[in-house]
Formats: sequence, C-alpha cells, structure tokens
Amino acid sequence: MQVTVTRKDSKFVPDPSRVIARFFNISNERSKYVISNVLAMSESEVYTTLSKVLERLFQTS
Repeated sequence: MQVTVTRKDSKFVPDPSRVIARFFNISNERSKYVISNVLAMSESEVYTTLSKVLERLFQTS
C-alpha cells in the first residue's frame, strides 16, 4: 500500500500545562548516583542547573 505525504510548515509544540508527568524508573544504583550528585551541588550550581532544565522544559520552539 502506498501513502502520499504532503509536508506542511506547521509544527506540533508540546503544551507543558497539558503534559502528564510519568515516573521514570531507573535502577537503585543509578538513583543513588543521581541523588548524591544533586546533594553534592553548591547552591549556585543548583540554581544554574535548575534554570537550564526549566528553560529546556518550557522552550517554545
């Protein structure tokens, strides 16, 4: 079966207000590693890293 596709300029962009968070299950060892790295961060590193994460999460394009 052949399907014809016509590309458009429209883009689908996620709406963070409508996204449902899903638990990401990683191994206990990986969880401990991530948590220990976060706890070892200085306060300025926390703010810098969190800002980057939120910027990427809520970017519009």
